[in-house]
Amino acid sequence: MAAIGEKKYHIGLAKGEVGEYVLVPGDPGRTPAIAKYLDDAREIAFSREYRTFTGSLLGVPVSTISSGMGGPSVAIAVEELSELGVHTFLRVGIIRSVDALYSDLLPDTMPRPRQLREELDMWSRAGVLSNDMESSTLFVVSRIRKLRAGTINLCVDELGAGEIHHLDPKYMDRMLRVAVDAVKLLIERDRAAEDK
Repeated sequence: MAAIGEKKYHIGLAKGEVGEYVLVPGDPGRTPAIAKYLDDAREIAFSREYRTFTGSLLGVPVSTISSGMGGPSVAIAVEELSELGVHTFLRVGIIRSVDALYSDLLPDTMPRPRQLREELDMWSRAGVLSNDMESSTLFVVSRIRKLRAGTINLCVDELGAGEIHHLDPKYMDRMLRVAVDAVKLLIERDRAAEDK
């Protein structure tokens, strides 16, 4: 557990600078967009890929901190934030319908194209709409540390659609509002549980 005033090495935050509920986008540029939905939000830190704003919802401190891309950055953020008292993480991200390596997107260019196509087809038949390396890491580390975690993702393409050419800001705004409303519901649920 971190001492008061002691900044965590990677995220650049100390105890008291971050809420117990955290919205986690990958892109540091998305944290200000989330912060506009928090009451009295202000930027607290920007260290490496971790950009943090803290404000409140329903009178409870809530933060948004970017994680950058990939599982290792998410794992570092969850570990350090949990040491500062964070217990609830909600990832808000953009994914592709196949958020994967190029081998999945272009199987015919890889050494085992038939096997790769079969694997992609299997996931599609199983009803898997997307996969997301940040969410999987968030869930695993949170489970090990006995923290609460969830994900709300905006899918920006369809299977086999190629490159992303346009992201409608209305969809992003809707996803962020849904995420903030979800955190409000969690806060209300936690308050009700405390009152029992």
